[in-house]
Amino acid sequence: MARKNLILTAAGVYRGKENANLFALITCTAAVALVGVSVTASLGSTEANTRNNIPIALMINHSNDPNKYDSIAEQPIIEMGEKIYTDLKTAGYKPTYERFNVHQFEYTDKATETPNYVSLVSASDYNRVAKQLNLSTLNPKDTELLLTASNLEHLEQIENAPRTETVIAEFNNKELLLQEVPVMFKPIYYQQTVIASDAFVDNFIETVEYGKHFSIFQLIDYKNWDDGSQVNKSIIANLNQKTADFQKKIDALHNAEPGEVSDEVWNDAFDEYFDFESLYNTVLQKRQANGFILMIGLLIGGVFFLFASSILYFRLFGDLDKEGRFHRSLYQIGLTPKMRHQIVTRQLLSMYFLPMLVATFHSAVAFWGLVQLVEINIWHYFFIIIAVYFTLQFLLFWISRWRYLTHLDLRAENPQAF
Repeated sequence: MARKNLILTAAGVYRGKENANLFALITCTAAVALVGVSVTASLGSTEANTRNNIPIALMINHSNDPNKYDSIAEQPIIEMGEKIYTDLKTAGYKPTYERFNVHQFEYTDKATETPNYVSLVSASDYNRVAKQLNLSTLNPKDTELLLTASNLEHLEQIENAPRTETVIAEFNNKELLLQEVPVMFKPIYYQQTVIASDAFVDNFIETVEYGKHFSIFQLIDYKNWDDGSQVNKSIIANLNQKTADFQKKIDALHNAEPGEVSDEVWNDAFDEYFDFESLYNTVLQKRQANGFILMIGLLIGGVFFLFASSILYFRLFGDLDKEGRFHRSLYQIGLTPKMRHQIVTRQLLSMYFLPMLVATFHSAVAFWGLVQLVEINIWHYFFIIIAVYFTLQFLLFWISRWRYLTHLDLRAENPQAF
């Protein structure tokens, strides 16, 4: 047993010293491959592409016209949203449906006298949506406005140093306390959002002339929104067509001669405003925008992996005659084929997996930096890539070992094989 361990140790040390430069080259190459593919996979992921969006499968935004319909429920677009919910439920999905109103609200900063226009949402509407989105609930006082974060950077600023200031509501000239809260919620991309008490919002609606003209948001969330089913395709196609029809009508008004279109016609057109956001469209657009980068990253990862594998394979078989003479000597002194195979297996394990382990550590540090940068947890993509690489490496190891041992045994037991 002691002789066996001594031979195994000596052979391993000799192989490690002889291939030190090779190990360093493979480590660097494998690290580049791992970083390239894992970062590329993360950039193309759903989490990375929707990090600054409300994480909802479908968000339909349209105007409320109180002059045409007695109640919100009678509006055709509300019926459309409810039909989408019903169709998804019938198709076997488990969707959730919520609806909330967004009002245009103006306030003035008391200190700087700067006017600001924001989206106003009632606390009851927000809290219903918050349960659907797994956000914190908020309960402002009647004299408070809670300002939510617009993006991840703003969220971090609020968490570190939330601001509180006094503002004056434009519609009643009363002072309010505006306080930032660490919740990311921004239904309208070009405006910040404030949450107010129900009593405050009701007073606003009754006081201002345009209070009953507001935007309605319908939120429909469900898993597997990107599975490519006919139901999903049909929903996205219908919503895209509805958006295109509205845009076509607005373009026609813009192209009309000056004075040809009255203010009443413009108002009627905007009372039919329609738009929607979907995670499917968002992810698709960003992947198309980053398609070239994603392709380059995958190519770099694949090429460097093949390069590292080729170096190992050709170095291994390039020394076959020299190793064959060494194993011929071991055969002559009486080492069994099993012991010689153990020596080779240990050497190959260190050659194939030690550089990969070091490369994995290096790429994990680089990926940790990426996670800190994007501020979302995407580690599962890294572990999936590592698992795939080690699986491929194991297949290469198994094939190389099988062929290498076949040639070594031939040379060790047959002097005429040289």
